[in-house]
Amino acid sequence: MEKFVELVRALGDEMGLQVTWQPVSPIEFVVDGLTLVISLDRRSDADAVVLYCELGEVPTEREIEVYRILLEANMMWSGTGDATLAVNSATRQALLCYRLPTTGVEGPAFIGVVAAFATLARSWRDFIAAAHEEIATPKVPQRQGMIVG
Repeated sequence: MEKFVELVRALGDEMGLQVTWQPVSPIEFVVDGLTLVISLDRRSDADAVVLYCELGEVPTEREIEVYRILLEANMMWSGTGDATLAVNSATRQALLCYRLPTTGVEGPAFIGVVAAFATLARSWRDFIAAAHEEIATPKVPQRQGMIVG
């Protein structure tokens, strides 16, 4: 839990926010109209941070086309920068998700991951939005890696 708090505070500092309280998972924040969620994942021996973002509702009339593109982008993470695209079948809401083990991750690297994730999420959100326009051919986002090195 201490690492989660440390990383959230580093991100807050980068954004010009003083996080003086004890951050509790999940944390939701908005960047340029995009709602990002950061949560602590304790399902395994090592803690991890999960980032996710709703990208918009997949239009019924283009469902098969959009789902095909989302699946292709997930293949070997070729269009997701090591994140995963998903769809909530009950709501047709597309999501982008990324899991980062916290071991050895410091503030600057985490900030870089969140920034890359936000950029990629914006691109996929724009893709989903363009899919709603019947005549538009949505531009498929290009791969942007988030691997911490």
